[in-house]
Amino acid sequence: LALVGGCRCRPPGPVDPIELGLRVQPEELDFGRVLEGASKTLSISLSSATRAELEVTLETDAPFSVVDAVVVPGGGEAPVSVTFRAG
Repeated sequence: LALVGGCRCRPPGPVDPIELGLRVQPEELDFGRVLEGASKTLSISLSSATRAELEVTLETDAPFSVVDAVVVPGGGEAPVSVTFRAG
């Protein structure tokens, strides 16, 4: 006696995959002239190119500083402040 079964591994109909994507605007910051001992803060915008929420870890070296992490909502934007301390 043999039982034969079938398995459909794909869901019926079209599949809408989620692709992770992140956009950064502007791609470059120009802090201009900053006096020694002073600091200047500029902003960048992180945009999610998908419907998925993205948790982004940020890291930079001195003399720049940023927050450690930011959550970008799906299809939304999150501003990030970048600080330059002239030394």
